[in-house]
Amino acid sequence: MNMKINTEIDIVSINDLKKLKLFVEVNNLDKPNFSELGRNLGVDRRTVKKYYEGNLNNERKQKNLR
Repeated sequence: MNMKINTEIDIVSINDLKKLKLFVEVNNLDKPNFSELGRNLGVDRRTVKKYYEGNLNNERKQKNLR
């Protein structure tokens, strides 16, 4: 049985990082370079990692009002 599988993924926004994580896990690959992805997307590496891992809590701590 022969199968042709396209292994190219275009990452043009941080929302595409979900697809990348799925691809990496299915193919048992190493984690991507978050710093390089951040430079290419114009965001901080920690933001890339947050979107890659799916930790997208939009909750913020309340300010202490005196």
